[in-house]
Amino acid sequence: MTRRGNAERQEYLQQLRDMLKPGDTLHTVLRHVSRSGMSRLIDVYAIRNNRPVYLSGRAAVVIGWSVEPKSGAIRVSGCGMDMGFHLVDVISAALFRDLPGYYTSEGRKLHLKQEWI
Repeated sequence: MTRRGNAERQEYLQQLRDMLKPGDTLHTVLRHVSRSGMSRLIDVYAIRNNRPVYLSGRAAVVIGWSVEPKSGAIRVSGCGMDMGFHLVDVISAALFRDLPGYYTSEGRKLHLKQEWI
């Protein structure tokens, strides 16, 4: 990752950590499924003051996944599971894996919740 890219990632990481706390719910919106069914475009939002806050762009930079230029949604590859849950799980790990209590004797905790809109 370039210096500029790493600085941008760190800035967005801090913004998301300031905005999201363990136990918060991220809302996902399915925008498109590829013909093969092997990838999806998914947007991510948090709800603040009863209004949706778009997080897809910042979250994609933090987790290192691509954003589809036309829609701004995160490209999520794979199938056979709930890909919105998977996306939020990856975001949660990026934000909270360094916090005490993220890893437990049973494994890791999922700090963020996910709901489809």
